[in-house]
Amino acid sequence: NVKAAVCSLCELSGIYAAELITTGPSGWKNVVTKGDILEIQWVNASTEPVTLYYAENLDGEKKKIAEMPATGGPTGTYFWDTRDVLPGKYWIFLQSTAGNWSWSSGQVTILSNDFERLVIYPNPCVNSVTFSGLAPDTTIRIYDLSGSLVYSRRIQGQYSWYWYLVNNSYDKLGSGTYLCVFDGGNGKKTTRKLSITK
Repeated sequence: NVKAAVCSLCELSGIYAAELITTGPSGWKNVVTKGDILEIQWVNASTEPVTLYYAENLDGEKKKIAEMPATGGPTGTYFWDTRDVLPGKYWIFLQSTAGNWSWSSGQVTILSNDFERLVIYPNPCVNSVTFSGLAPDTTIRIYDLSGSLVYSRRIQGQYSWYWYLVNNSYDKLGSGTYLCVFDGGNGKKTTRKLSITK
C-alpha cells in the first residue's frame, strides 16, 4: 500500500540545489495509516546527496528518515515505511549536503491503528473538547455514568475531531463524568473518562 506524499516547497532562504516539491493524487490532504509506505519526491536531485527528516512542527526536533545519494536524474524518490513512526501530523524536511533546508508546504498525517497516542483535551472541559490520535475509521460513543448512550459519531480519515459537548439531539450536556468509547473498527477499542464542568 503506497501513498504519495503531498508536499511542495514552502519557503526558500537561499538558492537550493535540491528542492522538496512532492505532489500526489490526493491533493493537499495527505492522510495515511501507520504502516503505509509514503512516497517522497524532490527535484534537482542529480547534483547532490540529501537527507530526509520529519518533525511535528517547523521548529521541532527533526528525526531522520533517510540519507539519499545524488540520483543523476531530475527527481529523487524515497519510499518511507511508516510502521515505526508514532501517529501524528508531520512536516517533511530535506537538507542538502551544503546545509540548505527545504520543507513540505503541508503536513503528512499518520493515523494510528490502535489509539496509541489518543488524547482528550482539555479534560475537564467547559464548552468543547478535542479527541486527538484517532484511528482511520473511528466510532466514538459517549455514555453517561448510568450507561445511557448520549452521543455517537463515526469519524473517518481524521487525526483529531472537535466536539461541542452535545447529545444526539444537539442539546448541551450537563456537568458530570462521561465515558468515551473509541472503536477503530479493526477490533481495537479503548475507553477514556471525560469530565464536563459548567
